[in-house]
Amino acid sequence: MDIFTVVVSFVSYLRLLKSLKAKPNRAIEGSLLKQVPLHERAKHFGKVSSIGLNFEGIMVQDRFEDFSYNTISGFVETACKYLGFLKKETHEFEALDLTSIPEKQRAFTTTTTGTTGRKTKVIVTNVHAILSEASFRIPTGSAGHIQPLSEEVMTEEDVKNFMSLIPSGDIQTRLLFYILKSFGLRRSEARNLMFDSKSVPNDLYLWDINKAQEWLKSEMHGDVSYDNKLKAWVCDVVKREVANFQSQNKTVRRRLIPNFFSQQDLTNLLLEHIKERQLIMEETGQKHVHDYIFYSNSNNSKGEAITGGTIYSKYRSLITGSENEDFYLNFSPHSFRHFFATHLIRIKRKPIYDVSRWLGHRDEKTTRTIYLHYLPGQDNLPADDKVGDMVATFKNGGKV
Repeated sequence: MDIFTVVVSFVSYLRLLKSLKAKPNRAIEGSLLKQVPLHERAKHFGKVSSIGLNFEGIMVQDRFEDFSYNTISGFVETACKYLGFLKKETHEFEALDLTSIPEKQRAFTTTTTGTTGRKTKVIVTNVHAILSEASFRIPTGSAGHIQPLSEEVMTEEDVKNFMSLIPSGDIQTRLLFYILKSFGLRRSEARNLMFDSKSVPNDLYLWDINKAQEWLKSEMHGDVSYDNKLKAWVCDVVKREVANFQSQNKTVRRRLIPNFFSQQDLTNLLLEHIKERQLIMEETGQKHVHDYIFYSNSNNSKGEAITGGTIYSKYRSLITGSENEDFYLNFSPHSFRHFFATHLIRIKRKPIYDVSRWLGHRDEKTTRTIYLHYLPGQDNLPADDKVGDMVATFKNGGKV
């Protein structure tokens, strides 16, 4: 289990403390327990929730989270700083791997920088990303309140440069991020992709490349498959009940997403990955144990299905030490979903209804609100107007 999973689990635990009559200042003490005491109400969260009188005598439904979002944010930030302290200042925990903990750049003004007009940038824990992973989001005045996307969005060149950071021999990671950007999936959705591994010929890795690709397109069955009518790869996103909470996703209805990028690139990557997966599964004795496309390469869990935390760890390890590390710290695996949406809206000029359906949003209004600044007619941009594109980006407060 990676540290990211532990910290996200800690968020879920914090949301139980008040119900357990625990005091806030015992949060760290509680996190050190060998066994976590769960109360009965938590078991039914999202399924059955009791109704009772609040302190004002009004009938209300029990809430799972009793501490405020800001209170839990403070706990989590303190816990992450404590982990950093342990790694830096102790011998026992100096090997602690904190690369899976999401981070972001924060700019602030000091007395000195205020006079120069420049801001100092520091790297801080992305607490919001951690709480979001635990399905705990900033509460809003009204349910379903959605804001337009304000963060920077990767360009096609940015995505290409990121892909170039992936070692040529790491086929699985290259396929993983190619799928994220080609189908606009959430991390949990990518992790949950499956196929019929039992149908893969035992000697596929010995086949002629053309014969193997033909089998892949006509005989491979699963969430990623080739549509002979469309002459394109499609991704069938299905909601699945899984034990690991990091793998839960929001998808309610099935959605079939076509690939708008290079079909041949995806064919090549998928074939190489399937052949490599087959060998790894035989080596680890995991063959036919599970049908998830992506598997772990870690020594202690090799061959097992990956988690959402694994995907973030891969992203961090790729950008760490790279020439553009500061730039890519502004993004995360979820940024490929925003790239997918904005690329289809601005460059491909796809109808907002279709983009909404492919993203799995509840309705078209949600998509229209989030990507308000990228809708056709907002900036009157021709599809390939690079200069106009830059002007529009500055206008929207972004960077180029």
